[in-house]
Amino acid sequence: MVASASDIAALGVDMNDNVQKLLASDYVPGDITMVVGFKSTPSVSWLEGREEVAIRIPNHPKMLAILEKTGPLLVTSANRHGNPTTPLTVAEVLADLTDAPDLAIDGGIVENIPSTIVNCHSTPPVIERSGRISFKEIFNILNNE
Repeated sequence: MVASASDIAALGVDMNDNVQKLLASDYVPGDITMVVGFKSTPSVSWLEGREEVAIRIPNHPKMLAILEKTGPLLVTSANRHGNPTTPLTVAEVLADLTDAPDLAIDGGIVENIPSTIVNCHSTPPVIERSGRISFKEIFNILNNE
């Protein structure tokens, strides 16, 4: 999770045309998670050994303020991989995790609609999870329509 496009670039990722188009859309910050590859090797040790990473700029003032102070953070989803996106409160999220995270930020009750995950490392890009932003909207952004 990052606060800005410059934070994404600082991780050493490939800021290809599709990433640039999504970043310029009305849905960022917010409802798009982008899967990106690296130009060569990641610029931070906690990403070493990965071929790609999912990155999102949240549309939440409290979280953005934290990210602006800390820089990029390695975060978990609000639910276990493969489970439905159902936790709505921080207590429900923590109850669903196997281990306790270093930090949990209580932003109040959240909507139960996940971000749309777009793999920009794939050619052509692939929607890996449907969310608030439809396939058609993503297609239009990526094809300048």
